[in-house]
Amino acid sequence: MSRIKIAQFGAAHGLRGQIKIRCFLDDPSLIERMPLMDSAGVPCRVRLVNHDAAVLLAIVEGVQDRTQAEALRNKELFATQQAVADLLPHNPDEGEFLHQLIGLQARLEDGVIFGTVEAVYNFGASDILEIKETSTNQLHMIAYTHDNIPSIHIHEGYLVLCVPELL
Repeated sequence: MSRIKIAQFGAAHGLRGQIKIRCFLDDPSLIERMPLMDSAGVPCRVRLVNHDAAVLLAIVEGVQDRTQAEALRNKELFATQQAVADLLPHNPDEGEFLHQLIGLQARLEDGVIFGTVEAVYNFGASDILEIKETSTNQLHMIAYTHDNIPSIHIHEGYLVLCVPELL
């Protein structure tokens, strides 16, 4: 079962168990309709207190006070790939979900296999692909831009990599 990180808890807010939450979805309201779990696979139900604020606040089922909310700080919430697909119907003409890139072969423009996409990160500025080079097992962090990744072929299992400084 493949999981996708959906959110991460922040600091407790107030005395009644509310907690700040960082949501990684474009539409944070989806978090309430998605079956979520923690890293151990334990189900977790979340209800947002505010939908349109700069800082999202949530109430977590079973959390009654500040002490319980503080225990959740920095814990991550996940959903299955299927749950995400069910709530976010995908139109191939609009691009791909980032999690779909993990496991794809990274081929050079001439078709030679360079490596495999191991992970996708976002540290705030842009998305970054971590690609493991087949010949050396070295990991490379590549900015996910059209110049670096000119084409993606999800159903064929590969993407094209154009990063001259790696060659």
